[in-house]
Amino acid sequence: MFEGFSPSSSRATSEMEEGLDRLAIGDGRCSDGFVTITDNGMRKRSHSAAMSAQESHSPALDTLEPHGSKKQRIIGENTPNLVSLPFEILSLVAQYSAGSIHLAQTSRTLRLAVLRILWAEPLPLLAALPLPAAPPLLALVPDTATHSTADTDPLAAHLTRYGHFVRTLAFPDPSSLNLALVIPSLTNLVAVDFGGLEQFLVKDDHILLLLDTCLHLQDLALSDCVCVTDNALLALSHFDGAPMFRRLVLDRCCEMSDSGLVPLLEQTRNLMHLSLNLVPLATAAVTRTVALCCPKLESLALSDCDSLTDESLSWIAQGCVKIENLDLSECMGITEEGIMQFVSELKARRIDISHHGFTKLVLGSTPAITDRSLIALVTGDPSRSFSEVTLSPTTSSKRTLLQLDTLNLSAASNLTFRAMEALGYYISPHRLTTLNLNQTVFQDVTAIPAVTNALVELFKLQKNLESVHMSGGVCGAVEDAVLTSIAEHCNARLDTLDVSEAVNITDAGAHRVARECIQLSNANFKGCSNLTDLTVRSFVPETEAGTSKLRSLNMGLCNKITDASIELLASLCTLDPTGTSPSGLHTIKLSGCFDITDATLHHLASAIQRQHPPNQPHPASGSLRLLCFSGCYKITPLALQTLTYHLPFLESINLYSCPSMNNAAIAQLARACPRLLSLVVSKCPAGDVAAQAIARHCPRLHTLYLSFLSVPPAAGAHLTDMGVRALLEGCRGLKLLDLSRCDALSDEAFEGAGVLGLQVLIVRACPRLTFDGMAAFAARCRRMLTLDVIGCAGIGAGEREQLREIVEGRG
Repeated sequence: MFEGFSPSSSRATSEMEEGLDRLAIGDGRCSDGFVTITDNGMRKRSHSAAMSAQESHSPALDTLEPHGSKKQRIIGENTPNLVSLPFEILSLVAQYSAGSIHLAQTSRTLRLAVLRILWAEPLPLLAALPLPAAPPLLALVPDTATHSTADTDPLAAHLTRYGHFVRTLAFPDPSSLNLALVIPSLTNLVAVDFGGLEQFLVKDDHILLLLDTCLHLQDLALSDCVCVTDNALLALSHFDGAPMFRRLVLDRCCEMSDSGLVPLLEQTRNLMHLSLNLVPLATAAVTRTVALCCPKLESLALSDCDSLTDESLSWIAQGCVKIENLDLSECMGITEEGIMQFVSELKARRIDISHHGFTKLVLGSTPAITDRSLIALVTGDPSRSFSEVTLSPTTSSKRTLLQLDTLNLSAASNLTFRAMEALGYYISPHRLTTLNLNQTVFQDVTAIPAVTNALVELFKLQKNLESVHMSGGVCGAVEDAVLTSIAEHCNARLDTLDVSEAVNITDAGAHRVARECIQLSNANFKGCSNLTDLTVRSFVPETEAGTSKLRSLNMGLCNKITDASIELLASLCTLDPTGTSPSGLHTIKLSGCFDITDATLHHLASAIQRQHPPNQPHPASGSLRLLCFSGCYKITPLALQTLTYHLPFLESINLYSCPSMNNAAIAQLARACPRLLSLVVSKCPAGDVAAQAIARHCPRLHTLYLSFLSVPPAAGAHLTDMGVRALLEGCRGLKLLDLSRCDALSDEAFEGAGVLGLQVLIVRACPRLTFDGMAAFAARCRRMLTLDVIGCAGIGAGEREQLREIVEGRG
């Protein structure tokens, strides 16, 4: 027990420590650059040492309190008695004490109380709010400038000052931060995820600095950090703590090759989790090194790994016998026989029977997944046959029940209904939590009724399912009977349900799901054309005392939906004045719902306004983050303006083919919603005026669709080179840009200096573009993955192939 703890407060302190184990700045759902910080135990400090530290406190801490004040000395003298107070009272003392920082240096109990104040939720976003006699609650909107300082970037200032408290650090996408300023303060860091930072932000120098500072580092995630190269991996391989690494995530790091991966993996012999999804330069040498040097590996992700072969699988089976989680999705180089051999070798080397089978299998879009190979993987036994499955479970007491909790078979195309029956037979009852059958196609369409029956029986046995994905209607097998089985048996924990394009379901099945699945927060019924307003109304509690967990609803292409049901649905929107925690409905998708009018937008705006306290100086701010009105041709700019006035934190909106959305409407939208990340205004009568407004007000934008803007020139009502240049200059974070069928564009639109982060450019049927212009632009976009110039009259077929080779051959 730490010095300064008292028995009377230990239970309360223990409860608070459990609650403070993950202190979140924001909730991680909004892309605002928040960080998630945990404190899983600080270094023990004796009371005397802490008091010595208090007497020699740093000048940085003096900014919160005049040094040597009377109040400070009194608190210091009475600190040992404070810890005997109940934790709730102790928190109040810390909140109103000018010496909070010095209290935090005294004991772990007081440190937890003070941290609760310093990292209070929700933190204000727009400005610092200094409180009398208390530390200021700093804003957490990072400065987008690359060379920000602690004075200009409040997030950097906060992490610089309190970084030594941080043990786990993660950044939701996308964030910007001066890492060179912050990393030296993170001396106790154990785990860090840089995957949410801007794509080109993390460089080799930052990794080197991290290794010099964070001597206890065990967990490193670098997903999408495309500027991190083999040099950083070589430095990691020489890091004294490399043998203690437990987790490495290097997904989509396109500059990493065998030269860095192999030496690093040779040193990480205690590694338990490795993710190498889509690392294009990795070869079979990497998988062989994994097999030889990572015997404790429990989780391995190799999605879209071109170098993975049957021989590679055999190596892994021989060296990594503890694997329980396996991702082989989109691996085209393996075969059914290779998987069978993999399972056979793995079984032969596993002595402990508890290791038979996997707990997580991700096998989407892999042709080698057949009935035979799937059952072998699921059971961990290549000798299993379908003859067992025909027996009743009550008469097959010797069958092996498996602990699989996650199964992804999305886009599988070589399965039959027997595979579905086998899953219900072999997986332990109530074990499965995640099932993904998106776009799964069964070979024998005449057996679809059998698939329906297999799904009904599967859901009867899996009441703990939390996430079910059956987009595409599982080849027509998803009917009301399947939804009824889900509603009856999976209603306690189901959080996400995707049955988009399940054209056979009706209101009867959807109504039961909406009413009975009390934890459902994400529902996707897109393309379920039989559904009506009744399904939407079913998500709204019948009484005022009722509650709904619904956060996202997709009714796209359900063209029987009208304004009437949205009026009720709008009641699920809540206020979110800071933009940190949208607790109510945050996503509504109504694409192709042609009966939607301005009334829907007014209903949503009114629902937000009604909850706003009177006499407030600021307008009501709603929880909505994503809106899709694609094809809703009856909505007008005035109604959109009324709604977006209450949505300053809106992140994505789709207005495709809304004929009233002109330059003025889109410019107003850009001003009202400066935090937009994704915008679709294709087939709208807009042009340069709209493009310039977007460039000026939406610097965070990463996805923009501006295609089919080829109306006759009139007062800026068409898109020209000037508008595109403004976008490329103002929206430096753009990753995807679609300018197809914008007839007025020429090579001059893409001229300029400096490197751009654009990954996908679609300029189909732009007749004035040439090979030279596109090749020059591709050179500026060093991370470009796709350049689509199909239909460009100025670029021949041979030149299109050359552009493809330029883009795809730079690795």
